[in-house]
Amino acid sequence: MIHSIPKWMEHRPPFKLKTFMIVYNLIQVILNLLLAFTSTYYFFADNHDIKCMTVDFSGSPKSQRALILTWYYYLLKLIDLTDTIVFVLRKKQDQVTFLHKYHHIVIAIASYFSTRFYPGGHTSMLGIINCYVHVIMYFYYFLTVLKPQFVSLKWKRLLTLLQITQFASMVIHFCVPLFIYPSCPYSKYWLSCSLGQNIFMLVMFLDFYVRTYIIKTKTPKKSN
Repeated sequence: MIHSIPKWMEHRPPFKLKTFMIVYNLIQVILNLLLAFTSTYYFFADNHDIKCMTVDFSGSPKSQRALILTWYYYLLKLIDLTDTIVFVLRKKQDQVTFLHKYHHIVIAIASYFSTRFYPGGHTSMLGIINCYVHVIMYFYYFLTVLKPQFVSLKWKRLLTLLQITQFASMVIHFCVPLFIYPSCPYSKYWLSCSLGQNIFMLVMFLDFYVRTYIIKTKTPKKSN
């Protein structure tokens, strides 16, 4: 699909999709907010230990609740793939970067495996934080479509910093049961995979930040 749609659009004018994007971004805000608040509520209600959040495989109401919330998060990650389709239909191909494609595809795959094998537990904190970040991100996108004057390098920079903070906090979150509390029974393999993935994403977003907001802003403009 990633290659077929651009080919189909090759000799067609870009779609505007303003109404669709307003509705889509607003729906993303609502869905992410609902899932973030619900997950946060049950996180405290179920008395999770943030240092070592184990997975409950007992089939209890608590474990079923974790499974359902993880499943909803996976569905949200599938909906996120719409972003790429919108970029291509609007002929904003420059925004479909390696970072964009990798981030969306890998997190969708990882969410599936979390739902299938480790619903809830230590990786669920990643989903909760990610939902809050997406609330802010999609609300900004909603405003920029509704009122284009909201588009600002300053706000884009702050959004990138927010994402960097997200991945940095997740690196710490996964390091705790691996190195500080190694007796935590959560799968060390899954923790290591999650840690490696978040380190990689942190490095890529830092690289993007430096290239986009530091190097480019310091490059002197050429005279006409």
